[in-house]
Amino acid sequence: MADWISPEGIKNCAETLAIFVGGAWAVWRFWIRRERETTLDIDLTPQTIPRVDGRFVVFLDVTFTNRSAVRLSAKRLRYNGTPSSPYAYSDDDEKLKYSGSLLLRKLPADAPPDAQIPWFSDAPNNSPRADDIQEDVFYDYEISGETDFWMEPGECYHCGIIFVLNPGLYHVMVTFIGNTSDDEFWRRIFILRVPSESPKPNETTPANV
Repeated sequence: MADWISPEGIKNCAETLAIFVGGAWAVWRFWIRRERETTLDIDLTPQTIPRVDGRFVVFLDVTFTNRSAVRLSAKRLRYNGTPSSPYAYSDDDEKLKYSGSLLLRKLPADAPPDAQIPWFSDAPNNSPRADDIQEDVFYDYEISGETDFWMEPGECYHCGIIFVLNPGLYHVMVTFIGNTSDDEFWRRIFILRVPSESPKPNETTPANV
């Protein structure tokens, strides 16, 4: 009987076939199905508490959810205020200090009806503006001057920011910058009403992770 049809030969052929099929499956998952790519969801839940001076304590619960099948890490660079300090993200239109950036801007009260209110205007380097509030949602994850924040597949993190604001409407822009910057860049814009509307009876606030 030939060696390749002997019990040992059949076993070797089966093992080789299994290795080939396993490798093909891995390639299909990570290249054709793009399971190696990162995906992120961003959400925002506000809560307002009145003060005696007419202003409000505003708590913003920023939620990040890793929808990908791989680990997702925030960019470590963060601006420290010195002239030589790099920004987490910089281009012709904006400079962001942090890889987890929250920008807060009061909406103009004199906007004409039916007018779009864009975040970016035609001027270069106009975000953030001088009167914008910029905060680091990963301030609790700073180690030795760098951002140290990551999420495993399926994880959801709640990051809280507290402000004292006057009543009105605000633009909120939340940006997450990953390790590869341009390839891992997620952003979402929200409208914030101060005071915020109370949750409906059947709505609940997600618990912190």
